[in-house]
Amino acid sequence: MQAVTRWAKPAADRLLRRPLAARAVGRIGGLRGRGLALLWHRIGPDGPRTHETVRTVATADLADQLDVLGRLGDIVPLGELEQPQPGPRPRFALTFDDDAAGHVEHTLPLLRARGLPATFFLSGRWAVGDGPYWWELLESRIRSEGASNVAAAYGLPRDADATRIAQALTGTPHAEDLGEVARRNGPPPMTRAHALALVADGMEIGFHTRQHPSLPTLGEHEAELAVTVGRAELAADLGVSIVRFAYPHGHVDDRVAAVVRSGGYRSAWTTRKRTVSKGHDPMMLGRWDLGHLPLDAFRAALLRGLARPSP
Repeated sequence: MQAVTRWAKPAADRLLRRPLAARAVGRIGGLRGRGLALLWHRIGPDGPRTHETVRTVATADLADQLDVLGRLGDIVPLGELEQPQPGPRPRFALTFDDDAAGHVEHTLPLLRARGLPATFFLSGRWAVGDGPYWWELLESRIRSEGASNVAAAYGLPRDADATRIAQALTGTPHAEDLGEVARRNGPPPMTRAHALALVADGMEIGFHTRQHPSLPTLGEHEAELAVTVGRAELAADLGVSIVRFAYPHGHVDDRVAAVVRSGGYRSAWTTRKRTVSKGHDPMMLGRWDLGHLPLDAFRAALLRGLARPSP
């Protein structure tokens, strides 16, 4: 069965490269009222670097991806995607996570030039003077000490790359310790002026917790604090209403989803590859992190997502 699957995926991708097949899949997805929410984190002119735990997507690559989305379907606000409606074309929504200056410096000009809406899930760390996220401190160590030495220091295999190291530390006391040091060192990764620039261009702001913990590792009271503390302050600081939530690291379970629901959010977003379809739990909606893929693979992944049965 695995051999069949390995053969079938490349064959399907070749088929989906054909314009007629691509249009047919897109039309079927639209008529079914299906849509996809896309997720990006960092955007920058030079693309990814080896010390990064969260890979940067090159600005030129994001531009190409946005244009592919516009040819395949309609790019709509996230709130509109939450209301599935049959139509002649599938619908896509754009989301960006974390406090990052690149949202304004590199992403916003691309959105503005195309007249596209997007939702930015922010932490608002600047309001309390917090510095970088914990994994940004980890990246600094990897850049200066080398991945193999940092991996060994944490008892991990020396061949672990930056991404594997960060994944192994997520939700552990090591991440908490790094977070405490990072909060007290260095400027915040995004300023209030950056966030206000997003608002001025009509972008929606969602909440992503202030400290970016893995919520399922927290007790119920700690989880309640994580999904609420900082939300009202961020909304007041930017003069917006915040009704959507993104789970840090995409980590969620039923208990955490219930906590977020009780917090009064309209929707909450994971990193699970799920289409947005009628009847889905609004606290367990999926997003597709595809920005690292080559353009042909990016396009094929979108079409496969629209075509496959919705989980």
